[in-house]
Amino acid sequence: MDDVTRGVNFNRLSAAAREQREGDIATQKRALELLSERFGEKIITVHTVRDDITVTIAADALLEALEFLRDHGELQYAHLSSLTGIDYLRYDKPAEWGDVRFGVVYNLFSFEKRANFALRVVVPAEEP
Repeated sequence: MDDVTRGVNFNRLSAAAREQREGDIATQKRALELLSERFGEKIITVHTVRDDITVTIAADALLEALEFLRDHGELQYAHLSSLTGIDYLRYDKPAEWGDVRFGVVYNLFSFEKRANFALRVVVPAEEP
């Protein structure tokens, strides 16, 4: 394979990767819209880094929100790709979180949509 052919193949892969990433971002934005409609007052904060969205939701809505993201036909976030516990004792936290100490981030993946989404819950030290 010559250098020109290698460049063409690389560009095709790059275009496919870009298209996939755009679809992921669009699905995350749609998930945020649907969550906002369904759980508006339960959403505490929305944080975006490099187009990836993390929604912090009230603890009493967590299970219902996870089920919603899993079961909604447009989203289908049925795979829990990772679960991360965080001690926020020494971190600066958004004021909207109130007096919290611990958090759990649920990183979800939709095989059908090939998209990621993160849902976080934060709780005080007294109610972990």
